[in-house]
Amino acid sequence: MIYRRSFDPASGDSLARLSRWIRPGSSILGLGAAAGYFTEWLQRQGAIVDVVDIDPDAGRAAQPFARRVVVADLEADGWEAELGERGEAPRYEFVVCADVLEHLRDGARLLSRLRTLVAPGGELLLSVPNVAHAAIIAGLFDDCFQYGGEGLLDPTHVRLYTWRSLGELLRDAGFRILEWDATELTPDESEFRTRVEALA
Repeated sequence: MIYRRSFDPASGDSLARLSRWIRPGSSILGLGAAAGYFTEWLQRQGAIVDVVDIDPDAGRAAQPFARRVVVADLEADGWEAELGERGEAPRYEFVVCADVLEHLRDGARLLSRLRTLVAPGGELLLSVPNVAHAAIIAGLFDDCFQYGGEGLLDPTHVRLYTWRSLGELLRDAGFRILEWDATELTPDESEFRTRVEALA
């Protein structure tokens, strides 16, 4: 499934917030290419970008803007070797894992594998939807927890995270958290259109 969106680096969404960490001309591993819009933006910033995506169509969309595209399941073995020459995976100044972890059964395993791909002094830039968002909590008070559409409860999400559970996962994988940030969306602005004041 390809997520077809546009990328605006000046917006307040999670991908734009992650992009502000990236220095022009960096070496970057992008996990999940969607329709290639972020890979294209990175290339325009002078970045050298390698991409891994499970969807061949997403790989083709990113191909014109990437040095290397690997079509692979991040939960399978062997994709790291495909990134480099002679089977040796390169190391990157930035690894971007934007709204990917929640689609995997074993996020902890991916994070431990990514640790070896981050260059000394490099950074993992990661975003996930927060299952503790007020819209989801309000829905639970109203006896509703419904998957559907894109967003917090996208039906392809197989693992759900809070800030605390994500922090524990990152620390267990050997990462040090430099900064937390969050997009802000009130419940009635979310895809649930939850009206908190209507709840008992």
